[in-house]
Amino acid sequence: GAVKFTAPQLAEQSFELMSKEAITATVQSVADIVNKATAKAQNAVLWTSTKSTIKALVGLEVARRLSPWISVYVIVFLGGNLIFILPKAYDVNKELIDKSVGPHIKKALAFKDEVLAKVPKYTDVVKDE
Repeated sequence: GAVKFTAPQLAEQSFELMSKEAITATVQSVADIVNKATAKAQNAVLWTSTKSTIKALVGLEVARRLSPWISVYVIVFLGGNLIFILPKAYDVNKELIDKSVGPHIKKALAFKDEVLAKVPKYTDVVKDE
């Protein structure tokens, strides 16, 4: 549209937003996550794993029984209260929480750093001329 009239040099240039290697790595990591989630869902749905199927059925039954009684206002109210309660509860039980949840948080942060390392920096992709 209007870009070719206001800045014709931009319309003539082609630039690569992401390199093919970065796209391949990103798509591969997303595909791995989707495959793992699909395998877990398949195990629950097809009764491959009885334990996961029973957990899913119990969770769905509890949600079915509670959903008529819970409104959006109740969820917002409880969420607002949790904002003020959780910091105090964390301070009281800090050692126990850090001991049990700490390794999982470190693992999640390491995974996040690994995924972000595969994403190229903007300055590496777009070169100023």
